[in-house]
Amino acid sequence: MRTPLHRLTLLILSVLLAGPAMAPTRAAARTKRPGAVVYAARRGRAMGLRYQPIRWGRAFWLTRSKTSPTAVRCTSDGRFVTYALEGKVFARRLTRRGKPLLLHRLPTSLWQLHQQQARTFIQDSPSGRYVALPDPQGVRVYDLHTRKSLLIKPPSTHASHSKVRIIHPARWLPGRDSLMYLTLSGEKGAGEVKARVFDLVQGRHTLWFPVVTRPVTEVDGYDAVWDSSATRVALSLAARRGRKRITLLKVVSVRPYKELKLPRRLRVGRLHGFDPRLGDLVFTARLGRGAAKLWSYSFTRRRRRLLDIGYLGAGRFVLGFYPSRRSALIAAPLRGKCRGRQKLIKASVRFRQRSLVRWARWSEIVATDPTGSWFIFRSGSTCHHKRPVLYLMQADGNGLLRDLPSRFGRLRRVPPTDAALCPRQHPARHRRSRRRRRRRRRR
Repeated sequence: MRTPLHRLTLLILSVLLAGPAMAPTRAAARTKRPGAVVYAARRGRAMGLRYQPIRWGRAFWLTRSKTSPTAVRCTSDGRFVTYALEGKVFARRLTRRGKPLLLHRLPTSLWQLHQQQARTFIQDSPSGRYVALPDPQGVRVYDLHTRKSLLIKPPSTHASHSKVRIIHPARWLPGRDSLMYLTLSGEKGAGEVKARVFDLVQGRHTLWFPVVTRPVTEVDGYDAVWDSSATRVALSLAARRGRKRITLLKVVSVRPYKELKLPRRLRVGRLHGFDPRLGDLVFTARLGRGAAKLWSYSFTRRRRRLLDIGYLGAGRFVLGFYPSRRSALIAAPLRGKCRGRQKLIKASVRFRQRSLVRWARWSEIVATDPTGSWFIFRSGSTCHHKRPVLYLMQADGNGLLRDLPSRFGRLRRVPPTDAALCPRQHPARHRRSRRRRRRRRRR
């Protein structure tokens, strides 16, 4: 017969034994590795997309074409890979065999002028179901599940402003099937810039707010970063007012609408993102006549609003900011023994810097997963390396010292726009290969 003291002892032992087994599960959920990498490579005399698993499995080809595919992306659910080829956008399903789906034909002028930047104009939704594409009349959204497309046009409310110009590309809101796009009022000449948000679930525009009230002649490009709750957005626009080229910065709280302002002494150069925990905006800027630094600015705290994260002088530049890991990667030229080569530095929002690679002749991010947590980094770890070394690492530098095996050697020559990491690996193709081996053994 078990006494209450005996039961209490068994309960304590079960908790102690279950604790260590449960901890790695939660950590693995936060830092789950991607399943495969898809990249463009030469296939005999032709070109194609190659599917290479990370841990186990057999690599195989997905497509075959005369020219090399570019703007390669994997959807967040890992079912499709999208790419551009000769001005057309295709999607290839990874879970089953079949021909690629033709999603859209890009405008000829956009493909000729921005072929190297085509990846920025093809935006996948956070759910992995929709793909936003540029169209002369608006924004074309393709549904990968139903294979249907929807053309989103800006609503007209007044006769004088019935015609507007779309500023591509559209940007998805984090964690939602809603996208934001900018419009320039008027068919020609100067006009105001407005932002509109379209919700695909409701099928209508749910929000709009002014971005630039003083008319501008043309907007050459823009960058937008949202916070994790989709309540604040920061926009940086490269515009022209007459013959003068200007850079405009706008930080807005959308619900309710309120314009947020940064200190006037700051000369912002580049927006990087919002800290997912604190909600601070991370950006590169100069304070007065000082050197460029990585800053963090809070719109909620009254004390210590502007914080210095890292120094960016002497040729340093930010490779990217990754909100999922709350850290930024900085490439810095190294002086002395390995002059002219760079080293890699991690700067976290906790205001700590750490050198990850002491010598680095190559500092490139080859492929990134849809969440921005994992990527394949191409670097040289010593002064005498004649070819780059590949690392599968997290954005905070975890896993940097683990080199990828020789089967990933083709990634040493692949441009960063022609490779992407997929979040999971599909064993359907590998099961078929196992069945074939069993049949051959029986024969």
